[in-house]
Amino acid sequence: MRPRPRRWPGRTAGRRSWCARTCSGGRGSCWPTREEDAVIDQKAGELGRLLGQSDEYKALVRASERMKEDATCRQLLAEVERIAQDIERATQEGREPPKDQVEQYDRALQSVQANPVYQQVVAAQANFEKLMAKVNARIYEGMKQGAASPIITLG
Repeated sequence: MRPRPRRWPGRTAGRRSWCARTCSGGRGSCWPTREEDAVIDQKAGELGRLLGQSDEYKALVRASERMKEDATCRQLLAEVERIAQDIERATQEGREPPKDQVEQYDRALQSVQANPVYQQVVAAQANFEKLMAKVNARIYEGMKQGAASPIITLG
């Protein structure tokens, strides 16, 4: 008589199905992840936490919240979006958008860009993007150094 296959919690299909749902974040492996992966994951989490605490990120969040709360800015952005959709629809239908509609779009866009609340968001985004460019450049430099080094270091 053959032994019955072992039943894993919550499933009757065997170990693979149970592992796919529960082990290693659902990646389907019950074996520990490589040590390098754990270190990279830890460092990425730490970097994210530090970026979240940066003045640039905090300024971006504040500016975005102000824009969401500003009725005038929301109205201007909605108008730009509505006109842009009309122009896009005409283009998709193979029609040339009316000249007055394009001019109306340009005026609406200028109004949005002149709005001080919107300008604060754009400035905050630019500052945060500069920070991220520096971070990405530093990561790239570290990758080049790591690829050139025959010594493996973790931590």
